[in-house]
Amino acid sequence: MVDWWTETDRAILDCLRQSGPLSPTDLGHRLGLSAGEVTCFLSMLIGEGKVRIRAVELDDAAEPSRPNEGARRTREARRSSRLAGGE
Repeated sequence: MVDWWTETDRAILDCLRQSGPLSPTDLGHRLGLSAGEVTCFLSMLIGEGKVRIRAVELDDAAEPSRPNEGARRTREARRSSRLAGGE
């Protein structure tokens, strides 16, 4: 007897073979799963070397940030730590 995990893995792989690249949301719609469930399965399939991530894109709703903002915050945190005797 094939378990639910194996059946779902196969369904995801078959769907990708037939349709080509799809988002977790699109896969979920086709298979009757949530995007979160699909993402969990994809994580396991990536670890097994059966699928790969080929694109990451910015969400349209993402808050715009200034260039190098993260790097500036990291430098400020290190500087504060040194001044406080942390390094």
